[in-house]
Amino acid sequence: MDVSVILVNYNTLSLTMSCIDSIFMHTQDIDFEVIVVDNDSYDGSQDILSADSRILFIESGSNLGFGRANNLGMLKATGKYIFFLNTDTLLFNNSLKIFYDFAETCFGHIKLGGIGCQLIDGDHNVTHSYSHFPKVNESFINEIRDHWRFLTGQKKPRRVNRYKDCPFGFYEVDYVTGADLFVKRSVLDEVGAFDPDFFMYYEETEMQYRWWRKGYKQLIIEGPEIMHLERKSTVNALNISCEMRDLHSRILYFKKTSHPLVYVYYRMMLVLFRLHYIIMPSISFVDKISFFRLILS
Repeated sequence: MDVSVILVNYNTLSLTMSCIDSIFMHTQDIDFEVIVVDNDSYDGSQDILSADSRILFIESGSNLGFGRANNLGMLKATGKYIFFLNTDTLLFNNSLKIFYDFAETCFGHIKLGGIGCQLIDGDHNVTHSYSHFPKVNESFINEIRDHWRFLTGQKKPRRVNRYKDCPFGFYEVDYVTGADLFVKRSVLDEVGAFDPDFFMYYEETEMQYRWWRKGYKQLIIEGPEIMHLERKSTVNALNISCEMRDLHSRILYFKKTSHPLVYVYYRMMLVLFRLHYIIMPSISFVDKISFFRLILS
C-alpha cells in the first residue's frame, strides 16, 4: 500500500462524505486506502460510514480528540505514507499522487518530515496552511492583542498565510497544519506520532517540533489543490469551552517544549494577562472559577 488516508469524524457526516467522494474522484495511479475513525458521533455517522465499502471504518467508542483518534487509525494503516486529512477538506486534483511522487523523489536528498500544500478556503483565497513554532514572548504579545480586542469589542481574525511563491517547487516551514499532513510511516515509527496528552489543538505542532528536533524538515509544496472549509467568520461571544481547551493545550505545549524556568515564567505571566476575565460579563461565575483553576493548577 502506498498511502493510507486517515480522517477523524465527529458529527461531520456531510463534510466527511464530501471529503471521501473528492478523494476517490481525483485519486488515480496510486495504491491507497481511506480510514475513517469516528469519535463517538451522535448524528448517525456510524450507520452511513460503516456501510461504505470504499473505506475502513473504525469506531473509537468515545471522543478521543484529534490526535489520539488519528493514532488509532494508524494502528490499522498499511501504507508506506500516512496522510492525515481533515474531514472539512476537498481535493480538487490528484493530490495523493503529487505528495507521494514528491516524497519519493526527495528521500535521500532531504531529511523529509511532513509535507503539505497551500490550502484555499471556501472563497478560493489562500488560508492557514503552516506556521512557525510558538514562542512564549510571542504568546504574550498575542495576549495583549486579545485583551485590546476585548476592550474594543473587535473580533479575533482567522489565521491566514499569504500566497508565497515556490521557485523550487517547495519551501521549508516549521510545521504544516494538521488539515493536510503527509508523512512517511517510518518517521512516525521513529520519532512518534501524536502525543496522547493533547485532546485538541497544538498536537500537530508539538509532534512536528519533535520531528524538527531530530533533523526532519517540514515543507509546503506546489501542486496539490485542497480546499479547507473553515468557518468564514468568528463570533463575538467568547466560547469559553473552546478557549479553555485551547489554553490547556497551549500550556501543555510550552511545558513539553520549553526550558523549565521559561515555563514557570510563562505560567506566572499568564495569570496577569488573564485577570480581565474576572470582569467579563459573558463568562459565568462557574466558568471563571474553572478558568482560573486551569491557569493556577
